[in-house]
Amino acid sequence: MPTFSIIVPVYKVEKYLKRCIESILCQTFRDYELILVDDGSPDNSGNICDGYADKDERITVFHQDNSGASEARNTGIRNAQGEFILFVDADDCINSDKCLEDVYEALNRNKKVDLLCWGLNVINEDKTLMKVRTPSLTTTDADDKYSVLQKMIYRNEYISTSYCKAIRRSLIEDNQIYFMKGLKSEDIEWTARLMVLCRDIGAFEAVYYDRIMRAEDSLTGSIGKQNVVDILGQIEDGTEFARIHAESSELLDLYYEYWAYQYAMLLGFCRRASKYDDYQVIKDRIKKLSWLLKYDHVKKVKLVHMLYKILGQDLTMIVLEQYYKTK
Repeated sequence: MPTFSIIVPVYKVEKYLKRCIESILCQTFRDYELILVDDGSPDNSGNICDGYADKDERITVFHQDNSGASEARNTGIRNAQGEFILFVDADDCINSDKCLEDVYEALNRNKKVDLLCWGLNVINEDKTLMKVRTPSLTTTDADDKYSVLQKMIYRNEYISTSYCKAIRRSLIEDNQIYFMKGLKSEDIEWTARLMVLCRDIGAFEAVYYDRIMRAEDSLTGSIGKQNVVDILGQIEDGTEFARIHAESSELLDLYYEYWAYQYAMLLGFCRRASKYDDYQVIKDRIKKLSWLLKYDHVKKVKLVHMLYKILGQDLTMIVLEQYYKTK
């Protein structure tokens, strides 16, 4: 059994795919399998995957009809053999050949964890650095779940993405933590379920992932009505999931802090659905979740909470919409 299963969902990325795969194959730590899932890609991506598999026995390729990134990741999970699972998006890359080696060492310092987190760079296609996000702590077995998660959540360092994490495969399989097919922004609820169901969480202060922002990924251009509705549904379901599964009231408060941040972000995007007939219904559902804003240890949530108390829902959404347009 390999230490790591690295899963890469592949769809229409022939321009970026070789860079991604090469960043994995150059790793100094060699005990891993690479699972490439060709999600019915209409370009040459599937052939590129097969070419690499012919040259390296650690690479397995699965070809399937186009079903979306969630189902491609699920295919990878169902066929993984490693003790820990890592995800890499095919248009991104690992930025150091020491990444897996350091993740392995961090796991040896955190032998009881089901979930280990590290950081990433957000980079424009022109290679300019937009921002860096990384945990500002390095943990060991002496750290408990609450103390680690509290630091990460309060500092907004628990990143709601499938990548930048090593997840014990048994955590996913035993709890059936698969991605929900057809959702937009599906990582948000998936990483929340990981957070709730893991026995222990670890982190180390390292930035080993480059998230490449293409023009279509921009904050102002990539969010539409379906994103709004899907994120709203994830917050509704996620807060209920947390309430049912939280191990303690203290941890439940942290889970609500996570969802409060997602809610604060959603308020700035809600008006993307304003031209649709069911916009008032969407607004009413959002208003019912405003209680989350009292969980405001994160600076951005605290500011949104203040706005909401002063301006109310509609004006807060307008102010945040204008703010996000500048980002």
